[in-house]
Amino acid sequence: MKQFSRNKITRLILWLMGLLVVVALVSCFFLNSMQCYVVLIGLGFLELNLLFILFFLRKNIRL
Repeated sequence: MKQFSRNKITRLILWLMGLLVVVALVSCFFLNSMQCYVVLIGLGFLELNLLFILFFLRKNIRL
């Protein structure tokens, strides 16, 4: 049961990371360059946080 929930969480995190990339591309299309850089930096930090969560899930460390 633990493995199933871990795989479900992993799939959700990967889906969120893909969604953040799409949001970044769409926002850069509609915003000017300075606002685009700010959005990309903010979403980059969110992506790093999701990657760390994935790393800890794969290493079997409880959060």
